[in-house]
Amino acid sequence: MPRQGIRAAAVLVVGLLFSPPLSGASSAYVSWDAKTRTAKIGNPLVERAVSLGSAGHFQTDSFLQKAVGRDWVTSSAPSGEFRIAIRTGSGDGAGPEIVRTGLDVWQLDAETHRVAADGTAELDLRLLDSALGLVVTVHYRCFADSPVIRSWLDVANVGSDPVTVTAADAFSLRVKGDGETPVLFWVNNFSWSNAEDGFRTNRANLTRGSRVTYRTGVYGTAAAWFALRGTSAGDGLFGGWEWSGSGSFSFEADSKTPGLVILGVGLEADSFSHVLRSGESVTAPAGFVGFFSGGWDGAALVSRRLVENHYAPPLPDPTFPWVGFDTWGYGLWMDEGLVHDLIDRSADLGSETFTLDAGWAERLGDWHPRAGLFDAGIAALSSHAHERGMRFGLWIAFGVADPESEVVRAHPDWVATIWDTPIPADMGSVALCLANPEAKAWAISELDRIVTDYGVDWLLHDFGVIAPCSHPGHGHQTGDGEWATTAAYYEILDEIRRRHPKLVVENCWNGGSLFDFGMLPRHDTSNTNDTNAALMSRQAAYGATYLFPPRYVGKYIADDGTPADYRFTSGILGGPLFLMGRPTEWDAATTEAAVHAVELFKKVRPVMRDGILYRLTGPPSSAGWDAFMSYDAAEKEGYLFAFRGNSGASAITLLPQGLSAADTFRLFVDPSLPEGPLVGGEVWMVAPADDSTGSGIRVRIPNRLGAAVIRFSITTARERPKPIEP
Repeated sequence: MPRQGIRAAAVLVVGLLFSPPLSGASSAYVSWDAKTRTAKIGNPLVERAVSLGSAGHFQTDSFLQKAVGRDWVTSSAPSGEFRIAIRTGSGDGAGPEIVRTGLDVWQLDAETHRVAADGTAELDLRLLDSALGLVVTVHYRCFADSPVIRSWLDVANVGSDPVTVTAADAFSLRVKGDGETPVLFWVNNFSWSNAEDGFRTNRANLTRGSRVTYRTGVYGTAAAWFALRGTSAGDGLFGGWEWSGSGSFSFEADSKTPGLVILGVGLEADSFSHVLRSGESVTAPAGFVGFFSGGWDGAALVSRRLVENHYAPPLPDPTFPWVGFDTWGYGLWMDEGLVHDLIDRSADLGSETFTLDAGWAERLGDWHPRAGLFDAGIAALSSHAHERGMRFGLWIAFGVADPESEVVRAHPDWVATIWDTPIPADMGSVALCLANPEAKAWAISELDRIVTDYGVDWLLHDFGVIAPCSHPGHGHQTGDGEWATTAAYYEILDEIRRRHPKLVVENCWNGGSLFDFGMLPRHDTSNTNDTNAALMSRQAAYGATYLFPPRYVGKYIADDGTPADYRFTSGILGGPLFLMGRPTEWDAATTEAAVHAVELFKKVRPVMRDGILYRLTGPPSSAGWDAFMSYDAAEKEGYLFAFRGNSGASAITLLPQGLSAADTFRLFVDPSLPEGPLVGGEVWMVAPADDSTGSGIRVRIPNRLGAAVIRFSITTARERPKPIEP
């Protein structure tokens, strides 16, 4: 039977999947019982109880997911809370590695607790191992409104002889869910070694005795985040790490107790070695672990709210994220004449930012305009962009330098080395050791000068900022260079943001390699896909939004050979949209499609930013279909995005998510936007087969590599019509 194509219709939604909002947590609390040496820290959503027993064992007694009344810690398998590894002595004279967990013997040295003015509960426990002369201070924090406990360690040497710390976990726990075979879920980051797998999602069944590990950070393959649940599709535990250096996430299923998992998050083995002299201490990076309900999308919802409320800087502007143009489509071969032309063209397209990418500087490390190509200076380009109503962005790689640059020739001792060999970086450059106080001060000074003198509104930083330097003269030790340069990288960005509070900072290391909770507070957004292709942009939106809000999923859309409406629409999902093609070579149809995409992006972004992104299909692929839905419950408005690959059927039935069973919504092909395939698609309804299934939205895209964008809004009960029969 033929179906009815529509421009506007309403659909009754029945039995849809949705993640309920978190309950209204309003306060956090912390307590200490000196008699039992037991502490509790929590809020209405979560509670963690830890104790130092009479035998000196420090452990988690309970870890409560209050929303469902589940304790994830079992008394039959004590959780040792933390794990450190040390060697007595230093250098070649250091002894064998000694591992200490909370289940070893500790003495209570001090305890403090309070609820801070912002409502965060704080607990600090100082534990002494008198035999080794070590003090481990375990720090816990609980926000008032999130079901997570944040933690980190300080390790101090109170003995007379040096010790070498080789490992320290942000947290180490034994947890047990509701089933015999827990399921682990994690997300890749982007790297050129596995570009096609960037931001793909992964699942593993943790059968008895099995083990899953992955590496995060600049040299890792995964984002610094995980989610874990039992056999049910609902409740689970998730966590993340506040560090951009190399990290290790490990999950080991106990061989005897069904469903029991030993999980640990901390510094990557063999990437850290720090000698503590008597009286010295070192701080390990922080992490957090907490709970979610509602399946993997529920984990994404709680993680996003945590980021928005406690990690991300405020939005740069109420209209953020913006749409812009980036010059990298022309590579390194630019001059000021071409750039001035591109500024005008990008303004005519509707861009709100203009970014001058690599190729403007004399060479890497010499951050001055290229002679003969940019003789009028970068400030002249910035002024032109401002005159056309755009913000001006500038690319820089402040952590590397050309060997022939002035900075390297004047300061060869600033180059990061591994056993006296310079560490190579991109485009023939070498890494600078930013942990070197002089190099760090230079980087801050140069960034400050560039932002001020060149009129920079948006700073796009790329290439290496973290280096495993072993040079002992750089203000760090031979074994902790990566740890030290990570800390220096943070200090540099913190200082630049302090000096320039309105500056927008974008992470672009390797197109999304640093996807963690240490990078996030220092950036307003992040690139996620250095291939700059349509399909990979959607893949990034699919995976990266499990961790972070959509505004951290920046996309660069190059001339990748796909149809213009398909590739530009692919870049609308998530955060900032940057056009990175060659508009001087576009035909009229491509230019028109770009203008339509910019208009649509501006219309969609409030819902994309403030609403919840739902994945209506599996991950995007070159074949078949993928579809997303973003819905803002406060505004009762949403958008559905559907993409047809280069094979498969011409139509698909999609089931909306995120709505209540009583909601009715009205579909629109928005008349305020230009007609055409960019917002077209043929849409009709499929009535529910019975009361247990929801009404589907049938979308048809006749051409392969096509896209459709459909707006919908919630109607009142009085407007509720009957579903259209197929």
